[in-house]
Amino acid sequence: MRNSVHGFSAGMVLGFPLYIEMSALYLGPWIVLTALTQSSGHDLVRTLVFFALVPASVLVHELGHAFTARALGVPVRHIALTWFGGYASFWVQSDRWREAAIAFAGPLANLSLGAVLLALSAGIPDPNSVDLADGLLIVRSGDLAWWEHAIRDGAFINVSLGLFNMLPGLPLDGGHILRAALSSRMSYGRAAWIAAWSGLVIGVVAVAYAFWVESLWALIIGGFIIYSAWQERRRLRFD
Repeated sequence: MRNSVHGFSAGMVLGFPLYIEMSALYLGPWIVLTALTQSSGHDLVRTLVFFALVPASVLVHELGHAFTARALGVPVRHIALTWFGGYASFWVQSDRWREAAIAFAGPLANLSLGAVLLALSAGIPDPNSVDLADGLLIVRSGDLAWWEHAIRDGAFINVSLGLFNMLPGLPLDGGHILRAALSSRMSYGRAAWIAAWSGLVIGVVAVAYAFWVESLWALIIGGFIIYSAWQERRRLRFD
């Protein structure tokens, strides 16, 4: 649980205080500049919409945590968006089963929204396809409208975000679920130690993948996971 935010208030979202950390603001100009230099015309609009969908999907994720926490009687301090995604902060520490339920709610929110968007995207025709309608051969060639791309991209982002966060290692939601499950059979400290080491492995794999595909984002995400998991491991003391 984090108790302070280095950023500014963005008001209330569905009854929860929303903060945007300064680190998230630093990325904004860089994202826009990247979109301007690598895209043009229709591609520029799609790129900007794609990057707008990312924080929106993160917010959906954190709202899943927040609504579940409220339903389980865990008061929510605030939601914050950061350079690496976001987090929901709570006033009290929950027990292991509520921790697992709250953690699972974030990926579930993304996967549910992703499923809806996938269903909608099924009705979007392939821009380069051949169909037979009323005895006529219809050839489609060209690009989709920006909102059609937004539906497809939104589905991809939410499904990816949901599945990635279910990986069983801290600081990911799957790591919190793993820690909660293991703590029913061993001490909480040892369970957290295992979940932290699992997070380190996931981070190393992400970094290796980043070098393999030459992805800066995968490198940043993998590095953050390694750092967070290492910090968690350092502060642990076995019971």
